[in-house]
This record gives sequence, structure tokens and C-alpha cells, in this order.
Amino acid sequence: MNDPKLIHIITMADSLKPDQMPLFQSLFHYHEQLKFVVITNKRNVDNWVNIPNVAIIEYRFSSLSKPAHMLRKVLRNAPTLNNLMRWFSSTFLNEKMLRYAIMPLVNSRYFLAKKYLDGLPADQGVIFCDGRDLIFQKSPREIFKEFFDSENPSVQLCNENYLNIKSGLPHRLNTSHINMKWISSIGSSFILEETVMNNSVINGGFLMGQSGQLLDVLEDVSRTMEKSKELYFSQLDQSALNIYQWGNAVPITNVRENGTLVFNMCSLVPGKILELSDGKLFLDGVLIPIVHMFDRYGHYDSGVLRISIAAFKKNMM
Repeated sequence: MNDPKLIHIITMADSLKPDQMPLFQSLFHYHEQLKFVVITNKRNVDNWVNIPNVAIIEYRFSSLSKPAHMLRKVLRNAPTLNNLMRWFSSTFLNEKMLRYAIMPLVNSRYFLAKKYLDGLPADQGVIFCDGRDLIFQKSPREIFKEFFDSENPSVQLCNENYLNIKSGLPHRLNTSHINMKWISSIGSSFILEETVMNNSVINGGFLMGQSGQLLDVLEDVSRTMEKSKELYFSQLDQSALNIYQWGNAVPITNVRENGTLVFNMCSLVPGKILELSDGKLFLDGVLIPIVHMFDRYGHYDSGVLRISIAAFKKNMM
């Protein structure tokens, strides 16, 4: 599968329209080699339904709605009611879309993506990623040729390695306050496990591989999230993915260093020169295949990345 004929790109749109999603804009010229799969709420379906090569995973209610937000707030402050909701939803709403409307988007997208992957042959090329702050600078087919080995297939993950943008410390789970907070939402016992915490931070917004293996990873990550008492009101996806990677004896994954496959712009890569040329981002003169979190420093418009390198470097100080 070094040269997959069709690559499935799965992303969460919720209420975003096509012209509001940088990911979709960056892939527009490659639509013939893609099946673009958007997870979106019912009110937004009409904005996507007539676009060629787009598949839709529809759910009725948006988790960004006021009722969903209010319900999460109530559940956070009422442990007994939260336990009752978790029991009721897993018993009676297990595969119902209403259940996913309660969860934060970053959690529900893992569950909803499983539904799509479950209907694919096991050898399909799939990229599961963020849509709001992630863009492609190379074609998905080029990226699979360069970074995926069909002889030894594995799910490609990307870390946020090197120096933390805020503290200047090596960017590991045990030096990142926000990642420690997220992992404690899964279970405080993991904070004490050096085999988990003394590792680089895997970003939860990008996974790439064969559909069968990717489904196995999402199944495991989803089970980990479901064990948390904070499933319906805390962001759990990245912490559950890190627990899968670093707490699993034999993960079916390969972790790519920051800036090779994906550049996560929450960390500095020491000794590397970051340049913006003709609306494209380069690291040491090499075009970065995928750029993530660029929206902290600018925007993406009509195929052109418009960010401030000066602002990025200033944030490193």
C-alpha cells in the first residue's frame, strides 16, 4: 500500500463549512485521490453533501450547543448524576448518536471515526486528523509513499518533541502541565508511572495508517476514555492515546519526530531554521509535509499559509 489508489481523510467538521476548514482547502487539488470524510452535525450536512468525493458521518446534535454545554457543566459538578449518566448512556445509548453529542468533540470523533473504519476493508489508506488547524503541504499520496512501509505496516503517530513552547523544558508528559492534567482525568495512577510519563507527548490530532490497524488503535483508545469518570466533560483523546502508546507492551504504531511528518507548532526544534517561502513552511530548507497548530501565528487562505515566524520565535523565548 505504498501507493494507495484512494486515501480516506477523516476529520471533525461539526459546524464548519468547507470554506471555513483549512484542512479541506489544503487538499482541494488532490480530491481525485481522496475520500474526504467529515463528521458533522445535521444542520451542517447541506454544506457538504454536494461536494464530490465527500462522505458524511452525521449526528443530530452538536456538542457545542448550549444544551450540551450546560449538561456537561452539570455533570462535572454532580458526581452521582454523572455516574448515573455514564451507566445509562453505556447501557441504553451505546451506539446512539445522542451519546456522542454529550461528549466534547475531541472525544466523540474517535468513537464516530470507528463507525466509518468498521465498514472499510482492512488494507485501506486512512488519515485521521484535525481539520481546523492542520494543513497539508504535500499530497496525501506522496506522504504515504514517503512515510508508510507496506511491508511492515504500522500506525504513524507524531510527537510534540523537543522544547516546550512555554517552559523551555524538554516536552515530555511529566513536564507539561496541561498533559499531566489530561492524563489525571483518565486516572491519577498513571501520573505515578514513569514508564508512561517520562516520554514525549504524542499529539492526538493526527494518526495515519491502514484502516484495520487504525481501527484497532481507536478501539483501544476509546475503551480507555470510557473508563474515565470525566468522559462527558473533559478532553481525553490525547491522554488516552499517550497511555495506549507508552503503556502498551507492543503498540502497533511508529512515532515520528516533530517536524518530519507533522510539525506541531507548540514546540521548538532546536538548531533548525524555520522559514516561510511563497506561502509554504520549511524546516532546514525541507518542505514540511503537514503543519499543525499554525493558527496560533496566523491563518491559511486560498492555499497560502500566512503566519508570523517572528511571533513564533518570540513565543519561544
